[in-house]
Amino acid sequence: MEFNSKILIVDDQINTCKSLEAILKKSGYVCSFTLSAEDALKKVQAEHFDIVITDIRMPGMDGLQLLEELKKIQPHLVVIMITGY
Repeated sequence: MEFNSKILIVDDQINTCKSLEAILKKSGYVCSFTLSAEDALKKVQAEHFDIVITDIRMPGMDGLQLLEELKKIQPHLVVIMITGY
């Protein structure tokens, strides 16, 4: 099954990123990940993503700040917030 949706995973925990990436790729999604919100902004400016899945609590820029910046770049981007807290 091929969805062709491109997903960016953003979390400061590499194990979370790799787990989500494996699950989503197995389901047919095209995925990549980054370990910081700052790097996520650079990726979204350089590439097209259909969905961003981001942790809320991260060092530096947190997920809520990332959401605000992403919406300035791509207002209709779907952003899914996750947290372990």
